[in-house]
Amino acid sequence: MKPHFIPGIYNYCDRWCERCAYNHRCQIYAEEQKLSPEQKDPGNPAFWEYIQSNFRKAMEMVEAWAKKENIDWEAFREEALSEEEEQELSPGQQALDSLSRDYARRTLDWLKAQRDAFREYREELMSRLQLGISIGQEASRMNDAIEAIQWYSTMIPSKTSHALHAYRHQHEWYWDSPLQSDANGTAKVALLCIERSLGAWEALRQQLPEKADEIIDMLVILGKIRRGLLHYFPEADKFIRPGFDEPEA
Repeated sequence: MKPHFIPGIYNYCDRWCERCAYNHRCQIYAEEQKLSPEQKDPGNPAFWEYIQSNFRKAMEMVEAWAKKENIDWEAFREEALSEEEEQELSPGQQALDSLSRDYARRTLDWLKAQRDAFREYREELMSRLQLGISIGQEASRMNDAIEAIQWYSTMIPSKTSHALHAYRHQHEWYWDSPLQSDANGTAKVALLCIERSLGAWEALRQQLPEKADEIIDMLVILGKIRRGLLHYFPEADKFIRPGFDEPEA
């Protein structure tokens, strides 16, 4: 790894590389910039060949590590697969996992249903502008809110599910101290995505007051997911994410 890259910064981020102030210090982002348009297109065979190549490299690295540590890789792999099959979430965790997925579905359906409302709002802003009435940053704020809501709608269930499945291992899978567990770090990312979504929904509510009741329903769901995550991961905010939560050298 080159010196200017921050090790592991990509493990606990929101994957919104274009808006990340640290993308120039992320090795994953640097590698992705080298990809051809074909390798970035899921509809192109080159995309899947690249994914397959990455998986193959990852497996080679893990097998090399196991050999170095004198670990029986095949036995370790079989044990891990067996444990994964047996791993189950508690009823409360299952409900939280389902709620986060339901939020994503409802959000994407709602955004699709509001296309006409969004267009009418933009047309109204343009009419005011033509009349010489200042509209400030209203249009860009609305676009930013929509983009944030859409982006985080899929991140929230993904990170919530990951955190919940790592919950039982949080006192085993960690760096330096139990506070630095993978479960805590992933839950922290999920909570950050929720906080940003709450802010985006509130911005949208102010711009579309006629949709206030529907938006409030979304805010209530997000609030429930947030409370659920804090119940299982009360110390998630203490997790130090590489780069993001560390002071600059």
